[in-house]
Order: sequence, then C-alpha cells, then structure tokens
Amino acid sequence: MEENAVITKKADGIKYIVINRESRMNAVNPETVKMLQAIAEETKQERDVRAVVITGAGKAFSTGADLKWTPESDELQHMENRVWLFEHAIKAIYTLPVPTIAAIRGHAVGYGLSIALACDMRVASDDAKMGMLFTKIGLMPDGGASYFLPRIVGISKALELTYTADVIDAQEALRIGLVNRIVPPAGLEKEVEDLAKRLAKGPPVAYRFAKQAMQSGIEYDLEKIFEKEVIGQTKCLMTGDFMEGVSAFLQKRAPEYKGE
Repeated sequence: MEENAVITKKADGIKYIVINRESRMNAVNPETVKMLQAIAEETKQERDVRAVVITGAGKAFSTGADLKWTPESDELQHMENRVWLFEHAIKAIYTLPVPTIAAIRGHAVGYGLSIALACDMRVASDDAKMGMLFTKIGLMPDGGASYFLPRIVGISKALELTYTADVIDAQEALRIGLVNRIVPPAGLEKEVEDLAKRLAKGPPVAYRFAKQAMQSGIEYDLEKIFEKEVIGQTKCLMTGDFMEGVSAFLQKRAPEYKGE
C-alpha cells in the first residue's frame, strides 16, 4: 500500500487534499480511493477546516482508475465490492459540509473527472483537458458522474460527452459550464488559494445549510426545499455568525466568523 498516495496539508482554514501518484498521472487504485474516503470523512469532524481544495500532484489532476489493478477473471465475483469502493469515496467528498474546490491542472478524465464533479466548484488551468473516457474501454460512467454531469451541463451534452468519450479543452469546459473559471497555468494555485481563503472567511453554518438545501433541490420538489430552507435559515438566524455578519456590515468592516 502506498502510504503517501494521498497527502494533505492545512493553512488559513483550508485543507488541501492532493492525489499524489505523479508517476501514474494520479490514476487511482482501490487503496487510493479508500484513503480519499477516509480523509474526507475525517475532514467532516475538523472544525478548523472551512474550505477544501482537491487537486493532483504534478502535471495532472487525475487520469482516472489505474488500469494496472484490473482484476483477473477469478476476481470477477468481487467486482461489485470494488466498484462500491469508488462510489463511497465520491459520496464522502460530495457530502463534505464546507465549500469544496477542484483545482484542475492537466488531465481530469474518467474517474478523475468524477472526483472533480463531486466538488462544489471547479477551477482549471487553461491548458487542462477533461473527458468521460469510460466508454472507450467498454464501461459506463461511475463515481457519480451519471448523476453530476447531466445536472451540470444538461443531459444532452452529458450524453454526447459519454457517447463520444471526447476530451475537451478548458475553453469548451468553461463554455458548457463544466468548470467555473479558467486561468493561465502559472496562476492556478493563486487563483484557487484566493478563492478558498475568501470562502474560508465566510459563515460556515450558513454555507453548510445552503449547500444541503441546494443539493436537496436537485432531488426534491419546491415544497421540500421550502422546508429545508426554513430549518436551515432558522438555525442560521440563531448563530453568533449572523449577529457578527450584521454588525460587520453596519460597521463597514470584514466579518470574523467562528462557525457558531
């Protein structure tokens, strides 16, 4: 097992999660996704983390599942369990209660793109490449891609990307809404850091409930969303962060949120 296949660091309320298999273009194997899941679950308990950035080491975000671990025929009975490993890691990322940003440099394809799609936002270098490559090897998208992709770019474009397995550039990804913004490669780290710092200074309780409500909005009808908003907003109104936000606004200063 590669102990450093995923590494983390914290700074200024931001937790950086880095897929660290540079020699494999950050392709992930079962052990790597187990680490991603464990780190995401641990992060949910860390009150000092106010934003999360997920990225890859070196020149790529992630080129997806590492095909070197493809099971032999006598392992086929274990395939479903293997697939669930990859799904559980995505769920752990998607349900992080803080803002999440995928910082995409180079290729984010296959399951690598699925990881990026599970984040709240995606910022890419303008030389990045993205694609749903699953059908190139006779697979359907996994890692939640069949859930996220049509909701982000629309079902017609999602199916086109899936059927053709085309790799698109950053400019096209921005045009169809797959990424939020693109920047020159040299400016990617600073752009993501500045955005993450801005979010880390925001009201964490409000962010958490807003994220839950918007994610639910994809699945539930308007009445259910009203209920989610009432519950979340009522709790937000009872926080010290709300009072701090109002005070800071009236005093024309930057708020200092504490997540309580």
